[in-house]
Amino acid sequence: MRDAVADVVLPVAALACALLLFGVFVWLGGASPVETWALLFKGAFGDWFSWQNTLSRAAPLMLAALCVALPARGPRHHRRRGRAGARRSGRGRAAVCG
Repeated sequence: MRDAVADVVLPVAALACALLLFGVFVWLGGASPVETWALLFKGAFGDWFSWQNTLSRAAPLMLAALCVALPARGPRHHRRRGRAGARRSGRGRAAVCG
């Protein structure tokens, strides 16, 4: 239960800190942070075209993150093989798949 709470609280806190820091920079620039946040969220999620545009621009970033995260969370023995072991493993998989 404690890990589940930490898994939710940490990203929410990071997002809140990022929005707060962004607001400080906007305020130092002489604009209203609240109006800027409203325009930011309206531009990203205001209508169907905004949703579509946001998702189409975010999809490559999410796929790249998956390409990094999935191997990092995979079995550790694959990382200890080195280049030769990866080659052998790749040849074996290629032979099975055709």
